[in-house]
Amino acid sequence: MHHYAQNGNAAVNAALDRFQLDVAADALPVLERSRMIDHAAALVSPRCYLCFQALEANRPIAGGAKLACG
Repeated sequence: MHHYAQNGNAAVNAALDRFQLDVAADALPVLERSRMIDHAAALVSPRCYLCFQALEANRPIAGGAKLACG
């Protein structure tokens, strides 16, 4: 994409869908998944607002937190 768009375009949306399916694999560690989403968000944020929001919504939450065990 050569300009900013609210919804992206068909190619960007298809690539984002494929990325989200690939990154959702259970075999991928949580920290690695989060880092991959960071990189993807950095690429799409200047071009597609809803693509960025979709990546943020799929980010793992507190998966790498070091919590006290009681």
